Amino acid sequence: MTFMKGLPLLLLVASLCSHAALQPDRTRIVFNANDKATSLRVDNRSDKLPYLAYSWLENEKGEKNDDLLVALPPIQRLEPKATTQVRIVKQASTTK
Repeated sequence: MTFMKGLPLLLLVASLCSHAALQPDRTRIVFNANDKATSLRVDNRSDKLPYLAYSWLENEKGEKNDDLLVALPPIQRLEPKATTQVRIVKQASTTK
């Protein structure tokens, strides 16, 4: 019974001690209407391990959406202590 009472506290404390090896330079990007592209820097802060970075765009509801903009490259490997860029590019407009 005591274990079950302490479990929520243990889970809360454990979540505060998390560490992210991949770190973007910002979490939001303001894309001006006149721009064709913008970029985001991503750092792998791990000393030993490579990581795989997956990039996507989503709307305010959390739904993936690449109708107007696309993140390039969508997936890439970052070696330890490496830095890379993700480009956000306007999709070419298509008319039917």
